[in-house]
Amino acid sequence: LSVGTTTSTYVVRTQESTTPNAFTLAAATGSALNTMIQATPVTISGISLAVPISVSGEGTPQISLDNGVTWVSSGMVSPNGPVRVRLTSASSFDTTRTAVLDVNGVTSNWVVTTGPFTFALAGKTGVALNTVTVSDPVTLSAFLPPSAISLSGDGSPEYSIDGGAYTAAA
Repeated sequence: LSVGTTTSTYVVRTQESTTPNAFTLAAATGSALNTMIQATPVTISGISLAVPISVSGEGTPQISLDNGVTWVSSGMVSPNGPVRVRLTSASSFDTTRTAVLDVNGVTSNWVVTTGPFTFALAGKTGVALNTVTVSDPVTLSAFLPPSAISLSGDGSPEYSIDGGAYTAAA
């Protein structure tokens, strides 16, 4: 700044920001069993220099700070840096695993839930009255451990396992 013959220098410094803005990881529902699931990437904003980042929780969660090239459990994230989170989903149906992403003390939970076990039997049409009708086979291979069978309906329904004898017993 100069006023007449007097000159003076002023220095303006901005304060470094190390606290990120809040961020959210969208839940993953209906996920396949025992599968690596990846969250939608989030951008870490509100910081002006690199800050510590880590992930912890169930399903061996990991983060990537380089668009999925390398995966780690902790590191340093740069301003407006993209972050990807992944974990292995549960090996059981309707089971939730949670990872906690921590960016310099600001956290967000990421929840991954496996889907329910479902199957359907195709209906039959044009069947004569009062006759035994057999459905098309259904392969149920996802039970860990073996599960009980329950069967109900009109006409005394029965089932057969692997071509064995038909039964109505549960």
